[in-house]
Parts: sequence; C-alpha cells; structure tokens
Amino acid sequence: MLSTLLGLLLLLQAPSDPTEDDPTTADTAQEQASPRYGISADFDWSFSNSETSPLNATYYGDNILRLLRVSLLFNFRPSDRVGLYVNLTSENGGTPHLYGAFVRLAPFEDTNFWIQAGQIPQAFGAFPERWYPFANSLIGYPLMYSYLTSLQPNSVPAGPDDLLSQRGQGLSSQFRGGYGDADYAGMPLVEIFQWAAGGLGYGSAGSFEYLGGVTAGTLSNPLQVDENGGTQVLGRVRFRPSPALNAGASAARGAYLVDLAEEQLGGRSPDAFHQTAVGGDFHYGRGHLLLYGELGWSRWESPHIDEPLDAVSAFLESRYRLLPGVYAAGRLDRLSFSDITARNGSRQPWEYPLTRLEVGSGFSWERHVLLKLVGQFNWYDQATDLDENIIAFQMVLHF
Repeated sequence: MLSTLLGLLLLLQAPSDPTEDDPTTADTAQEQASPRYGISADFDWSFSNSETSPLNATYYGDNILRLLRVSLLFNFRPSDRVGLYVNLTSENGGTPHLYGAFVRLAPFEDTNFWIQAGQIPQAFGAFPERWYPFANSLIGYPLMYSYLTSLQPNSVPAGPDDLLSQRGQGLSSQFRGGYGDADYAGMPLVEIFQWAAGGLGYGSAGSFEYLGGVTAGTLSNPLQVDENGGTQVLGRVRFRPSPALNAGASAARGAYLVDLAEEQLGGRSPDAFHQTAVGGDFHYGRGHLLLYGELGWSRWESPHIDEPLDAVSAFLESRYRLLPGVYAAGRLDRLSFSDITARNGSRQPWEYPLTRLEVGSGFSWERHVLLKLVGQFNWYDQATDLDENIIAFQMVLHF
C-alpha cells in the first residue's frame, strides 16, 4: 500500500528510535501490528524568534515554527477489510477542529486494493507521508508545502500590476476589488494543513504502488464542501525496487477559485480556472544516511492575466544518524516563479523567488519523546528586506 496511504499510521505507532530507520518504509508490517481499536495523542510545541510571515504559515495563519499543537487520533478497525480514522487537532489553544476523517474499505478479497472516502489528505508528492513531527527530521516544511503566494481562492488580481504589487504579502494580500475575507490567505503550491472531501483508490502490484481519485478544490485550496462546482482529479505512482530506494511521480488538476470570486471573473464560472501540477520525488537510504529529493511544478490560470502563472520548487534533504537517538539533518530548498509583463513593459517574476537552508539536530532518549533544534535561513532574490534567519526549538511527545 502507498506507505499506508501517506504515512497516516505513523501517528498510531511511533518509531522506537526516530533516528534509526526511515519511518515512511514501515507500511504493511506496521499496519498489521497496529491494534484493532487505537486511540493516541500527539503533542508538539515549537518556539522560535520568528513572528507571523508567509514563510512558515499553516492554513489557519499560525507559524509552523511558533506552534502549540495537540492531536487526538482514533483508529477503529472492526475487520481486516474495514477501518475508520478520525483526527481532532487544536493549534495554539484554539477550538479543536476535524483535521481528517475517512473510512477505508477493501472491496475485494485477496487483492491489495483499498478505497478511502471522507475528509482525506493530499495525495501529491512524498513529503506529506512524513510531515508529522516524529517523521519530519527538521521543524519547518519545504517551501512547496508551506510558503504562501499572494494568490487567493476568493479574489483575483485585476491585472499583472495588481499581482506584482502584492508579492511577499501571502498572509494579507489584497487585490483591487477583492473581498479580503479573513478566512482566506494566500495559497501554497500544495496545502497539507487542510484535507479535502473526496475519494481515492490505491493499491500495489509488485514493486509498483498506485493511487488515484477525485477531491473538492485543488492542491492549493482543498475544500471540505463544494464551493465552486468543480472537481480535482489526481494520481500518484511509485516504484519501490527495494526498501532503500524508491521514486515517485504525482499529478493533479482542478478548479481552485471559489464562488466568492465570481463577480470578478467577467461572467465566467470559477470552475473555468484551474491549477495544474506535476511532481517527482525519490528516497534513498544507505547505512546511517537517508536522502530525499522532490521537484514540483504548478500553474494557475487567472482571468485578467493572459500569461500563465507558474511556480517551480525543488528541495534536497538528508539525515545522518550520529549516535543511537541522535541525528543531524539538513534541507536545501528553492522556489521560483515565471515572469509576467508589467504595464511599463518590464518582465518580472509574479512572486519573489527565494532560497532556504534549514539545518539542525534531533535527540530522542526514549520512544515517546523527541527534541529538535534547527536554524532556518531564507534569502529572497529581490526584496532582501524580507530575508529571515530563524532559530527554532521543538519538543514532540507521542502517547
């Protein structure tokens, strides 16, 4: 199965040593060992010198590096072919919200094929399999999954200059004539803090794993109810010739705008404007060393800008076990954007390109506790006043 569908069961059985093995490879055996009725709790607290910014933002506007998060997870398996998963999460003392809830069904006996339906995670890329604090070697997330562009689902730029004026304002971008609804901020390439309503089928055949389905919204704007009459189609395949090596590819396409933007679309429907994304990833492990790499491309269609709005993101991440319970890790990350033509004829990227380096270490003296210390350094190609160097600490508990 596709790493127990994006590593969800990692939460139900924490690794005995987070530095020992790649947690994303413990799929089928871990599922078989999990209890038929399981309740667990995760607690993670991160603190840093970073204030609110679009560099490390969650769906709810909180800072990943300055976050107190408590999750309760329920895993009910009345039979080997039926399961129910529920995740309730509270962030920074807020009201608990339903992060995810879905049923899993195996409709055919003796066949490794499953159906999942409900409020489900994004099935794109490899990092969503290990973004949980115990599986994430660092504290921050790759730019592809955490940086907020100025694009919004409820408001569209009036033209190229309007979009260029909002670069770097992903938490508070405001286009001319837009609504500025507090429930909406800018969108990342892939949003993993909000799960979408939908259904997926997944399974494996030999060394190949596959997944495909439909959801409401898109990768940038996953929806829990239909807000635009559109549907996203997405899929993922992975080749796993050995536990130490695998490579995957993902693709998705759907309507990202919502009905609130309809008055700004010149008589066109929100489901006429799409986000299209493709990506590739790999993982390799040898001895004490783990390597991860990922590349993603996304394109958004905007009604008043003739040129496509493209973004490309790539990162390379490594982790090395220094001692039992101690590791060092690093991630080099790049996010760039296509050029558009301003009114004065100049060509400029529609969002500020940036580079990130995050390095750090983790220490776990027993299976329920993990401490991390990292340094994160962010450099913009332009607007250097937005550069940010951050020191962050995180404590993770699993019960």
